[in-house]
Amino acid sequence: MKRYDYKNTDDGDLLFENGDLVVVESTQQHIEDHIDAEKGDYRETPELGAAPRKHIESPTSNMNEFLLDIRKSLKLDKFVVKQLKVIDGEVIVDAK
Repeated sequence: MKRYDYKNTDDGDLLFENGDLVVVESTQQHIEDHIDAEKGDYRETPELGAAPRKHIESPTSNMNEFLLDIRKSLKLDKFVVKQLKVIDGEVIVDAK
């Protein structure tokens, strides 16, 4: 299922063209939002988010736990996760 939303700039601001908000296919943007979000960032669904700060600040957390939290967050938003892995420190997600 394709998702559409307002396009963000690289700084996370809303993108405007000719005075109007730009709407684009946003599946990748939504995946990135899930990875970056902390639990509670979304008022309507407070359990969304992979909570990266929790994993960075915890001496006992590991990459597998972070990937599991990413998968759980995406599933809550009805994504089907085909592949989730880390290559050279970058999280790679194949989800629809």
